[in-house]
Amino acid sequence: MRVVSIHVEAPTTAWTTSAELVEAVQAVAVPQDELMHVYAGTLPTGFGVVIFLLVPPERAAATGCRLVLAAADSLELREWSLGAVRVWSPAELG
Repeated sequence: MRVVSIHVEAPTTAWTTSAELVEAVQAVAVPQDELMHVYAGTLPTGFGVVIFLLVPPERAAATGCRLVLAAADSLELREWSLGAVRVWSPAELG
């Protein structure tokens, strides 16, 4: 399993709720994404999104970013940008 942490920068006028963002990520995911869990929380300049995927390490960052950007599009939110993106395995957390 891979954990992808993404900081999403958004102007205050483009904000949505964490729950709406989680639902949107889940809705745009396809079986090949192997999405296991997604969490989102507000930050002072946007959102923090954590996505758990069962994809190979070389696909994790691209898959996570694509899911977040597709979710923002599905919510018709504009002026979002991706900030820092980190990928690690659960073993690295311990």
